[in-house]
Amino acid sequence: GSDACGNYGVQADGHFGYTGSQTRGIAVAGSKMVAVKEFDVVTVKAESGSAFGVHAFNDVNQLCMHEGDVADVVSNWIPEGDSPNCPLTKHHSLMDAGVMDVSAMGVKFCQTPEEAFL
Repeated sequence: GSDACGNYGVQADGHFGYTGSQTRGIAVAGSKMVAVKEFDVVTVKAESGSAFGVHAFNDVNQLCMHEGDVADVVSNWIPEGDSPNCPLTKHHSLMDAGVMDVSAMGVKFCQTPEEAFL
């Protein structure tokens, strides 16, 4: 194994090498007519990559999220010139291109686990 633990950083040509895996609480990809009901996503942490509470990507159509909490999403990865938990690395929810018709009712996005259960 590597002592870099997956965080190889910027190479001489300016491109990032492998920067660790992404961590997701809920991931929805390439799906239609998905319902997620009564969920708690608490403490999603990435040491060497981005962290996502909820991530929808690759042609998702009709995603409905109802009555849930997403809290304490943390990334310790530091891209060049940024700090931990910068907007590039920490996402409570992210819907990428190709994602259509998303609804959320009664969903809270919180900074700490304690806020989720108030």
